[in-house]
Amino acid sequence: MADLTTFSYQIDAEMKFFSEKDTVKNGAICYLKSVPKVKTGLYHHVEELYGFYPFRYKQIYNGDSIVNFRANDSSALIINTKRKGSYNFIRGLPNLIRYEYFKQSFFTRSIQKKTVIDVQLNEEMYNGAPCYVVRFANTKGAKNSHEYTRVAYYINKENYLPVRMTETIGFQDMIQYRAYTISHMKLNPALDQRLFEIESNIPVGCIREYFNPDTYYRPNDHQLLKKRDMAPDITLQTIDGKVFDLNAYKGKVVLLDFWYISCYPCIMTLPELQKIAEHYDTSKVAVIGINVADDRDKIASFLGKRNITYINAFKGEETGKNYKIKAFPTLYIIDKKGLIVSHHEGWNRLLYKSTIKRKINKSLRKK
Repeated sequence: MADLTTFSYQIDAEMKFFSEKDTVKNGAICYLKSVPKVKTGLYHHVEELYGFYPFRYKQIYNGDSIVNFRANDSSALIINTKRKGSYNFIRGLPNLIRYEYFKQSFFTRSIQKKTVIDVQLNEEMYNGAPCYVVRFANTKGAKNSHEYTRVAYYINKENYLPVRMTETIGFQDMIQYRAYTISHMKLNPALDQRLFEIESNIPVGCIREYFNPDTYYRPNDHQLLKKRDMAPDITLQTIDGKVFDLNAYKGKVVLLDFWYISCYPCIMTLPELQKIAEHYDTSKVAVIGINVADDRDKIASFLGKRNITYINAFKGEETGKNYKIKAFPTLYIIDKKGLIVSHHEGWNRLLYKSTIKRKINKSLRKK
């Protein structure tokens, strides 16, 4: 392996998302070569073979960061493997570069937190080759046997290369599944060097200087609507056949939740929002869900099984764009005058236990 300078393989992915019946499949051919003068450096070119989600990108690993160069917008996503923190951007580049901190694998986090309850090591045949198979399960914090995460890694016994990974997550009455299979691996193949040319105008030779962690700063490209802005108008059909018109709610504090069924954090949010809806007088506070992806019957069935009774509207894709939604769930609190009080992205139990109520209560006290 010490003399390995180029490498190629095919990767096939299968993904089934929460509540979705169909499995999404993607395949790609990947090419790698070593980076001169960087001991652990790699160039990586990925080209889609088939699939529902088109993708094509190039990567560079310089020992500290993995950099995804995207040809469609000449930008790069950076995943740093050592620093910890939130999303940041790099200053001083001709292209927009997004910086994302590396997240440890589920397996590593589980081992460190001692939440793995079952680990098995087996030997099995996969695609005609003997493999070590490491399986582990995690049910930490699960309320019942239907909540779990199970992961399996298949490693070729002869060359110790990974050939397959599967992950199954059970939550309530749904299952999310993904599997990655690696095949057609070739060591030191002759590769066209044009595969590793970067389409953007970022000088690859300056990779270490450009990716200096001291130049990171917080992003400002993705901004939700500003506080004290007037909330954009909303008129949508609700799942019970009525019409939700935001203008009709002047005089009330409104909590908007942008969500969709296959979003795990969105599912976690629903019961907390139901508690908030039940906590307040409906003549003073309204909790409104705005689904951006699913049809009415699916939403009604999904919410009915979970006893979610607050108002939910559907076909909210354009409304989401008006509210600059980029992540799910996203919440907006709107005051009695129709002005935006605050916005919140993602799932955080403390957010729903205290922060949201505190902001709603403050808005209720204002005239």
